[in-house]
Amino acid sequence: MFCTNCGKELNGKWKICPYCGSEVKQDAPGGEQSAGPGLSGTNAAPGNAAPGNAAPGGASPIHDPKQLLTQHNFELMAVIGAFMGIPLSILRRIFRGYVPVPYSYRRIGGVAGFLSNFSRVSGFLRGFVTVLAVVLCVLALVSVVMLIVKYEEKGSAVYAALAADACSLLGCIGIIRHNLLWLFVLPAVVAGADLVSRVLIRKAGLGGSLDMQQDFAAYGPFFQKTKRASEQENRNQAGAQQGSAGAGYNNGSAAAPGAGYAQQAYASYGNNGSSYFDGEGITLLGYNLLAGLVGSVTCGIAMPWMICMIARWHLEHTVINGRRLKFTRTGGAMFGLWIKWCLLSIITCGIYAAWAYTDYKRFEKKHTFYADSAAGEGAVCDASLFDGAGIEYLGYSLLLSLVGSVTCQIANPWIMAMIGKWEASHTAIEGDRLDFDGDAAQFFGSYILILLLTAVTCGIYGAWGQVKINRWLVGHTYVAGRNQPYIQNQAPAQGSVQ
Repeated sequence: MFCTNCGKELNGKWKICPYCGSEVKQDAPGGEQSAGPGLSGTNAAPGNAAPGNAAPGGASPIHDPKQLLTQHNFELMAVIGAFMGIPLSILRRIFRGYVPVPYSYRRIGGVAGFLSNFSRVSGFLRGFVTVLAVVLCVLALVSVVMLIVKYEEKGSAVYAALAADACSLLGCIGIIRHNLLWLFVLPAVVAGADLVSRVLIRKAGLGGSLDMQQDFAAYGPFFQKTKRASEQENRNQAGAQQGSAGAGYNNGSAAAPGAGYAQQAYASYGNNGSSYFDGEGITLLGYNLLAGLVGSVTCGIAMPWMICMIARWHLEHTVINGRRLKFTRTGGAMFGLWIKWCLLSIITCGIYAAWAYTDYKRFEKKHTFYADSAAGEGAVCDASLFDGAGIEYLGYSLLLSLVGSVTCQIANPWIMAMIGKWEASHTAIEGDRLDFDGDAAQFFGSYILILLLTAVTCGIYGAWGQVKINRWLVGHTYVAGRNQPYIQNQAPAQGSVQ
């Protein structure tokens, strides 16, 4: 059954079209329903819209604001209300009106005037976003009540939405008044994530029973579908560029040397699913607990062995372009470096930690091989390296800390993508230079879920969250270039660049 006013498919139980607001009438023989003013049952099929109405399948112009008061829009408002605590907290922090200017400069006339005006503007914006957040929370509660009363949605999902919006309103009040009511923001956001899945991903609406397992499980296929669509678009663009390059080379005559191999090589590069991480969160949690226990008992002396143990686990569960990695060293070889890193970090009040990180990455990479190589325990590979600079990592770390504190960690995926790109571009495995093509926007939903579950579980979920981050990072890491993919028992064609 379709709405004859907007052409959308309808549920047989709906009395009002949730998309355009037209009344659904049961005036056709056999119980056939139609929607839209002045429509009879014989004209209820799509394509027989009454004169003056929009054609089915097309967007009808909204002449009456009441047309916006639809079931679908009420559900969207209920979803938005659950998340109001997050932007309120961020924007109130941004518009707090404080500028870190030394007191001696504040007495200068121009500076004092600027600070005074800035404080007024910030105060106004702070008050505006506060009122807006509270109003939106109230509207969300009203929307849920409308769904219950007008659209007769009586399942547990709509009552969960009511509870989520109520918690969000209490959380906003807590943020405004600086009391513990802000903790209500956390359950509101968790429930909001479930509502997003029901309304926007599964298209199930808020009617029926709540099934959080099924709702959260829907995120996986959704992100995979988005990821595949993005990858396909990237491959199409790269294929078009490759075709243009080949056409430019042969000018309609002879093919470029190694062109067939280059086309085959491209399929083995980039984000095509051949790079992945298959470690498990429960294993990482065990290693982290063991490292914390051993490190505490030995006052940090045994940490090199714990670090190398975790590095071995991480690399042995890492596959780059279809080739698994392995790590060939134990903590004994790193002990001297560990003592140096600790001492210099203490002397420099932690500043040297950035250089310690890049030193560790060099140690790790020179003992990293492909698993199918003949390298034994303790072997060193000069062609495996990391050549990033400590000052660069210090800058990225400061940026991550600054942006994370300003945005309450929400913008961290974008900084993590920058660091992933930097780290991969400075890494080589047995001579194969790596690259990274991860899109932070695709990972954003998973990252927010990691933050929420880690907070709710008092940090226990952090190990599973780190595994998810590793899967995103490794899944978008590949051998740079198109000229030498790893194809078993096949050498590069003539004309490929070595």
